[in-house]
Amino acid sequence: MSKWNTPSGLLVLCLFVCSNCQHSTKNEELGVYSSYSDKYLMEDLVYHLPYDIVVLSDHTVELPCFIIEDFSRLSPHPNPSTISNFLIRNGAQHLAHLTSSDCNGSIHGTAYPIKNKIVSRANLVFIPASAINEEYNRIPWPEICKRHGIPNPQLNHGPVILSRIGFNEQRTEALLYVEDHAAGVGALFLFMATSTGWTERASVGCWVS
Repeated sequence: MSKWNTPSGLLVLCLFVCSNCQHSTKNEELGVYSSYSDKYLMEDLVYHLPYDIVVLSDHTVELPCFIIEDFSRLSPHPNPSTISNFLIRNGAQHLAHLTSSDCNGSIHGTAYPIKNKIVSRANLVFIPASAINEEYNRIPWPEICKRHGIPNPQLNHGPVILSRIGFNEQRTEALLYVEDHAAGVGALFLFMATSTGWTERASVGCWVS
């Protein structure tokens, strides 16, 4: 009898397959982050001046409840499996059962460590998510940069907080939510896999400050 027909052999095979799935998801996630970063975090999109440093949160963002209304505003619409995976991977799967009338400005989900998990051509610096939550609305940006040893605040961009990325079952479609506090916007992005990597297909603003 082949070892793959034994219970232990099946266990080894399952572990191997699951390990490959996790590795594939990690690689695809890096690809989506890189695609977003290369387009939005390299330079000012209005004046085309390069950023010295882009300041990112070291944890992913928790999702605003009203995001459930914004999936349908993307065109083309994301696959339902993409939305489901996005909510699950951000620890907010319960939002799928809510309606807009259930939302009251609350935030949901789990903040996951993201530091050193992004490959980008931009010069990224990570600061604690707790610092952003506690400091950003009451302390001027130059002072925040000084506290965290970040030079040249006038040439920097941030803070930016990214979500985890949701995929459809075929890993051909991806959803990303971003809060860019320097630009004063929160937005959803839909990416499609192409022969050359991940390409933005659609985006929609979720809020503006």
